[in-house]
Amino acid sequence: MKESLRKLSHAELIDKIFEAFEETNFVINRKLNNEQLKVLLPEGISMEQISVLRYLKQHSQATSTELADYLCVNKSTITSTINRMVNKELITRTPSNEDRRVTYLTMTSRAEQLLQQLRTEIKKYFMRYIDVYDPEKAIDYIAATNYLASILKRDI
Repeated sequence: MKESLRKLSHAELIDKIFEAFEETNFVINRKLNNEQLKVLLPEGISMEQISVLRYLKQHSQATSTELADYLCVNKSTITSTINRMVNKELITRTPSNEDRRVTYLTMTSRAEQLLQQLRTEIKKYFMRYIDVYDPEKAIDYIAATNYLASILKRDI
């Protein structure tokens, strides 16, 4: 397969990348958003809220503007999401010491536990797919997706 791809023109290769991305994205999202996986989510917690928690886990704190940019949503959408999460005691707001107009959002310990439990459950769910992955292909996949993510993040 790699050899036949190497023989393609640049334009043909771009088409193949786009087709592969489109198909892969569709299949992964279908699996991630299917009813089996939604059952793993705690009552009243959305995938968008999980994405907020994952971002906060990686960055320790964020502003609402950062989260809106990350999730590609508008300010009013992220504000209502944040309000729901504060009410559920998943995140806290802390005013900046330097600039009172800035508020930082951080995860609560309750949210960290919830995220860890959910991650464990999702990992169990996907083990049947991941367990059969060839280690070399896994390394190639990780490298390729990280590279694509770095390109896409340039626009954020």
